[in-house]
Amino acid sequence: MGEGILIMSEGRKITLRPYQEAAVEAVSREWEEGKDRVLIVLPTGTGKTIVFSSIAFDRAHGGRVLILAHRGELLEQAADKLKRSTGLVSSLEKAESTCLGSWNRVAVGSVQTLQRPARLEQFPPDYFDTIIIDEAHQGQNGESAKSLRRSLIDIGIAIKEYAEEAGIEEEEVDLTDDYINAVIGQGRHDNQSFFAFTATPKGQTLESFGTVVGVTDEGEPIKAPFHVYSMRQAIEEGFILDVLQNYMTYKTCFKIANNTPENPE
Repeated sequence: MGEGILIMSEGRKITLRPYQEAAVEAVSREWEEGKDRVLIVLPTGTGKTIVFSSIAFDRAHGGRVLILAHRGELLEQAADKLKRSTGLVSSLEKAESTCLGSWNRVAVGSVQTLQRPARLEQFPPDYFDTIIIDEAHQGQNGESAKSLRRSLIDIGIAIKEYAEEAGIEEEEVDLTDDYINAVIGQGRHDNQSFFAFTATPKGQTLESFGTVVGVTDEGEPIKAPFHVYSMRQAIEEGFILDVLQNYMTYKTCFKIANNTPENPE
């Protein structure tokens, strides 16, 4: 069983930076407007973990939250930052540890563990209301999110939504059809919201979590991150250092190191 004490503090323990606050507010607006898949891009060093901890804190008051990561150290970091920034203690969903039966409203879970069908079958369809994905550019994380989405939706509601959109009776929905299953799994569901975080979005990341911003000449959707705080902006605003400012090639270093009276350039 997952262990820990549920702590619901009255407010955040860490004051967010302006760009972090902007990201949290933007996500909240999208969620209130019914958007259930949001991709947030923040460069390394700007505190993605603090941002999604703040979102987890806000969402934990109304339901259960799962923070999904693909490495053990990221799970530990997420749990630590969540506790230090909000006061919330989380449960662990990894290997022999489980959040089932825990009082905690937030769980940090391993991608590898939650990819296993036998593990997912232990959860009722409406167990998690919010799923936050760290390092969403990892292909494995995207695939795991899709599996989670299909496994944790309320299938009865999903079938009803699909039938209404397709103009057929619920009894006519063929769940043995791979296409229909994919549509149901990727559709919008009231009991589930996905928030994906990365510094380097890839094509697969945009396909899974991106916001449609237009269409190609062939009619294919063009997707982009919903919220971006760029590295250039972070550098200009003084929140991270410009690593290229003192960049020097190996050739230049070699010349400097060997420029001596005995070996002038």
